Amino acid sequence: MTIYHKHHIIPKYLGGTDEPSNLILLTIEEHAAAHEKLYNEYGNWEDYLAWKGLSGHISKDEINKIKLSEAGKKGANLSAKPWWTNGIKNKRSINCPGDDWHKGRILSEVHKLYYKQPRPYGRVPKKKYHCQHCNKIVGGASNFKRWHGDNCKEKGK
Repeated sequence: MTIYHKHHIIPKYLGGTDEPSNLILLTIEEHAAAHEKLYNEYGNWEDYLAWKGLSGHISKDEINKIKLSEAGKKGANLSAKPWWTNGIKNKRSINCPGDDWHKGRILSEVHKLYYKQPRPYGRVPKKKYHCQHCNKIVGGASNFKRWHGDNCKEKGK
């Protein structure tokens, strides 16, 4: 008995629909080959996982681990090739925080747009504040409010 999978001829991430005219029945081997071709052409990490999973190279647990890792990365471009195929030696060099706090987080659309903006050196630089009493330049609003401005030691001297 042959098992068939439904496959989108034009992938949904390229504007494909669930219309019957965009669906095709493929065997597991054909389905894996289709996702390999899509991955090589467009570089979508989900096609990579489908290809490797359908061909038996990685397990479901490994797929889920990679999905959580990719989806939770701060500033992740989910349509780009994953870090292990880009020639990057380690994932620290792709602007990824050191802890695992971000893995598996579900982000709102607003946060996704925010994280897609380019950041110098991986973070937004602090705004600098100038204290008119001691003439010091201070980084960060909370530090300025606590030690400078109206609370400055030099105030009134």
